[in-house]
Amino acid sequence: MEFGNDCKLIVGVDYGTTSTGVSYALTGSSQCNEVISIQKWPPNCPGLKVPSLVACAGSPGRSLWGFEVRPGMKSFAWTKLLLDPTFNCDSFKVEIREVAGALGILKLPEDRDAEEVVTEFLRHVHQHVCGELKRFLFDTMSPGRVPIEFWMTFPATWSEAVQSKLKRAASEAGFGDKVFTVSEPEAAALAVFRISKDFELNVGDGVLICDCGGGTVDVTSCFITDMNERGVPYFEQLTEETGSNCGGINVDCNLYRLLVTKLGEDFKNLSTTMVGPGSNFMKEFEYIKRDFNGELPYTLTLLGPVPREITLSPGDLRGIFDPVLDRILSLILSQIKRLMQSLERVLSTSKIIFVDGFAGSPYLQIQLKSALRQQMAEVGVLVAPTPERMVACGATVKGLQGIVAQHTNAVDIMA
Repeated sequence: MEFGNDCKLIVGVDYGTTSTGVSYALTGSSQCNEVISIQKWPPNCPGLKVPSLVACAGSPGRSLWGFEVRPGMKSFAWTKLLLDPTFNCDSFKVEIREVAGALGILKLPEDRDAEEVVTEFLRHVHQHVCGELKRFLFDTMSPGRVPIEFWMTFPATWSEAVQSKLKRAASEAGFGDKVFTVSEPEAAALAVFRISKDFELNVGDGVLICDCGGGTVDVTSCFITDMNERGVPYFEQLTEETGSNCGGINVDCNLYRLLVTKLGEDFKNLSTTMVGPGSNFMKEFEYIKRDFNGELPYTLTLLGPVPREITLSPGDLRGIFDPVLDRILSLILSQIKRLMQSLERVLSTSKIIFVDGFAGSPYLQIQLKSALRQQMAEVGVLVAPTPERMVACGATVKGLQGIVAQHTNAVDIMA
């Protein structure tokens, strides 16, 4: 298949605190506007996202990342949070300080700052993405050079200065001199409205989008003003986006607190190899987070000098989740209150839609649906299909809508 001068690749990158997703679309072709998610990562691991982990070596380019990072390696996790200087003063940092050492998180190499570590991780992402795009283009069209435009997402709470840090890191990582950005809640909204038929949205609906990520939860409110001929809504964003550090990593922190209470020094003295990000212990707990519905106990295997099994009762797990869900609920209700106060016309929120990885938790879905329907009996509470891919897809949709980069990279599919 040949392509014209208007052909371009739009790539959305959702760089998250705990994991990263990438989607792309090709314009100017018969496949125009079909958003595709990358679903394979080194070393040949399937998944819609890759862990936001990097194990740095002595010099740039000599490091492992994502699924390549193995237990026991000196790795760096949750580094995205450290791009924001206000994070150090945030109550969240104080809350997790006691478990940060055990988790092996919020640390930096002695000779690098957060921006440099983020650059190292994004360099690997860029290299892998370009390889995937070349394979896609070989299957799609004749050889040549295709312009490429990158869109990065950022939390609603980030200032322009912090956004600039992310763009600099992306540029240094190879994404080009011109990196576009879109907020995570706006990207989530764009993705949701692109598949609006799944949610039975109508003109006049007030829709609240809640992006439940690993590190942050962001919320935005929209009003559907019209529909195009394909049933895709036109919408107006009604209030300022709001966010808070109450994502899935808070559940991890609560688990560590619980185990310190249960096991004391025996748990505190375990190495990050045994209990840190990427460890078998945390992989087991990730499964529990994705499966727990509030009713059954689970068993965790703790490998140490003396291996042991730890049973977490439903009450234990509810105690781990509930404080985090309470904060998410408070954020949503605060956004709705702000919406009511800021509008001259009366508008009801008819749909609340959850996206991103933490939204896949059955217990989160059950508890927040119940709590929200107690507050607003008629509201529809929904979860996007494959919620973890929504933000990256939305970033791609943002690029498809229209800002054309004056300076772009190009993928040479003859390389």
